[in-house]
Order: sequence, then C-alpha cells, then structure tokens
Amino acid sequence: FLLLLPLAWTSTGGWVRRLGHGRWKGLHRLAYAAAALGVLHFYLRVKKDVTEPLAYGLVLLTALSLRVVDWDLRRRRRARAGV
Repeated sequence: FLLLLPLAWTSTGGWVRRLGHGRWKGLHRLAYAAAALGVLHFYLRVKKDVTEPLAYGLVLLTALSLRVVDWDLRRRRRARAGV
C-alpha cells in the first residue's frame, strides 16, 4: 500500500510536468514492485492452500512477460527503422 501512495499522488499531468517524464516514469515503475510484493505477501499469509496466491503470481508473471515481449518487439522495430 505504501508503495502505491506516491503513484497515486503523482498521477496527474501537473506532476508529470514537475518531475519530468523520465523521472515520473521511473517512479511509476514502482507499480511492478508493488504487484510482486503483493503476491509475495499473499503467499506468505496463506497457511495451507497456496493455490490462489500462486494463481495470482502466474497472472502477474504472464502480464509482465507480455510487457517484456512488447518492449522487445518495439525495440527491434525502432532498430530496423534506424531511429
């Protein structure tokens, strides 16, 4: 929850201008850490049946994997275009 507070606070256009896009983007990458730590916390809190936290972890891993694949495809397209 504490990792999400700065993200909520700086989610307006005014904060993007104040921080600059690069610093704002870096700050908002905390969402990935918050999601991973949330899944870990859920896993550690469950006593017997860890099926649900593992399912959430699998969904998170799938979503992050799709982000990596998309990033790589865009990077390759830019390299081919000479940008």
